[in-house]
Amino acid sequence: MNASPVFDFSAFFAAFDAGRRDRALTWSELAHELGCTPSPLTNLRTARMADMGLAMQVTQWLAKPAAEFIHAADW
Repeated sequence: MNASPVFDFSAFFAAFDAGRRDRALTWSELAHELGCTPSPLTNLRTARMADMGLAMQVTQWLAKPAAEFIHAADW
């Protein structure tokens, strides 16, 4: 099997939600800060219809490199 890089949305969303809670922001307040609606933000939890541009914006908001959420996975 070959290992391929995958984006770990579970770890990403956990860090994102923790950052939101640390800043005492509601999803609506955070969406306003990031210039979107709450729906795409909460969709990141399950990676359904995930917007990778938004995911990269969130990594910047978290002040974490995107590489922190990329891991090798065997397919």
